[in-house]
Amino acid sequence: MFFSDFSGTNLQDGLKYFWCDGVVDSPYYNHDVNIDYLSPEKIMIRKDIVTTAYIGEDGQDLYSLTLKFGHLALEAYQNNKKLIMYLPDMTNSNDLVIDIEKKTIQIQLK
Repeated sequence: MFFSDFSGTNLQDGLKYFWCDGVVDSPYYNHDVNIDYLSPEKIMIRKDIVTTAYIGEDGQDLYSLTLKFGHLALEAYQNNKKLIMYLPDMTNSNDLVIDIEKKTIQIQLK
């Protein structure tokens, strides 16, 4: 995904040429720990997933990615549905926060 796709949004100009090369879907190296961490029961309590994204001008910088679940996304996750429908409207900068200095990304799902 090119962040220039979000032209006309409130995202910083410094992100215009950022590229996301991928997101780690299992934040831990231990399979059993991932199963527990990503279980719907744990997500319902925590209401977020913290993992890693490869992002930057070359798509290789490591960023901490936090997906914060809204009510609809929590319900979808609990029912094993895809979360793509619950991505935020990119015109609201409060739903997508990228801190280049701290190398963090926070996305508020619906």
